[in-house]
Amino acid sequence: MKEYELTFKPYNRSNKERSRKLRKNMTYSEIIIWEKVLRKQQTWYIFLRQKMIGSFILDFYCSKLLLAIEIDGNSHIGKEAYDRERDERMRHQGITTVRFTNEEVINDLEKIKKEIKEIINNRKEIPSLDKGRAREGFVVRDQ
Repeated sequence: MKEYELTFKPYNRSNKERSRKLRKNMTYSEIIIWEKVLRKQQTWYIFLRQKMIGSFILDFYCSKLLLAIEIDGNSHIGKEAYDRERDERMRHQGITTVRFTNEEVINDLEKIKKEIKEIINNRKEIPSLDKGRAREGFVVRDQ
C-alpha cells in the first residue's frame, strides 16, 4: 500500500444534504453492519457513515485505515460499471473499497464480520496517526 500523508479528503459540498439524509435513513443492511460490526466498540476504529469524498458518498469510511465499506442493495443493480469507476477513483486516493451485498449481510453476518476483522487487521494505518488498539479479535500490528 502506498503511504498517503493527506488525511483530509476534499468533497463536493453540494452532496452534504444528501449525505445527511442517507445517514438518517440507513437501509436495514447498513444498520446491521453499523450496529454489529463497525461501531468503535467492535473495531476500535472510527468509521463514519455516509462520508463524502470528492463527488461520492461512501456508506462507511475509516480515515485511519483509508478503508471504505459499501453495502450494495437494489440501487446498485445495473450500475456495476459506475461502482468499478468509483472504486478506481477511491483507489487513486489510497482508499480501498470493500463491497458486500444486502443478501450477504442478512444471510451471513458472521462471515462478513470475520472478513472485515481480517481486512482491518491487515491494513496499515496512515503514518503519524495513533496506533490502534486490540479488542474482541481485532488485532492491530504496530508499524
